Amino acid sequence: MSEPLPHDLPGFITRYRWRARLGTALAIMVIGISVGVGWYYFVRAPSPRAVCDHVDALRHQFPAQASDIEAAVAPMAIGGSERAVNNTFDQVCMWYFTTEDKQRSFFDYGRLARCVTFADDPRELFPCL
Repeated sequence: MSEPLPHDLPGFITRYRWRARLGTALAIMVIGISVGVGWYYFVRAPSPRAVCDHVDALRHQFPAQASDIEAAVAPMAIGGSERAVNNTFDQVCMWYFTTEDKQRSFFDYGRLARCVTFADDPRELFPCL
């Protein structure tokens, strides 16, 4: 027959199991945080409000090119209108990016919105639009 187990072995097995559970929980937590940070910085798209706020900041930073920035967004937004539209640039921008958000796929809109919000000057902004 087999020899009986020493009296301290079940305690050793219990401690090992708790350490294995703790290690598994920590690994899941680290992987979850990594995925969350990656999602936040690389996949999640800025809202249309954040994009328009950034475009408005660029308009105020570069007043010489403000009309070019407005022209880059406005024709796409109100080109098919039958009557004159007297909206502010903020309303036109919000309408344009909200429409883009609804019409484009999740990743395409995210690419567009990140491109616009990461632009530091109008030369970087125009290829995005």
